[in-house]
Amino acid sequence: MSDTSPHLSIADAVLEPQQDLERLGSRSLAVGLVAVAAMVLGYFLRPHDFHRAWLVACLLWFHVAAGLLGLGMLNHVTGGR
Repeated sequence: MSDTSPHLSIADAVLEPQQDLERLGSRSLAVGLVAVAAMVLGYFLRPHDFHRAWLVACLLWFHVAAGLLGLGMLNHVTGGR
């Protein structure tokens, strides 16, 4: 039985992480600017709803961070077992 699959070595790999990060950074900047524009527009059109949504978003991310902190402390206490 002959093996016809190509064998790749690490020397054949061409990685360009800097270009990938620059492309990702420019896309992230564009998405962030659109989100900030939507946030400012929402603030001026409906400020009461904006503040309510802002509070919900802050509480959501606080609880995510607090939960992950609790899981990290539990992992530290048990040694990852």
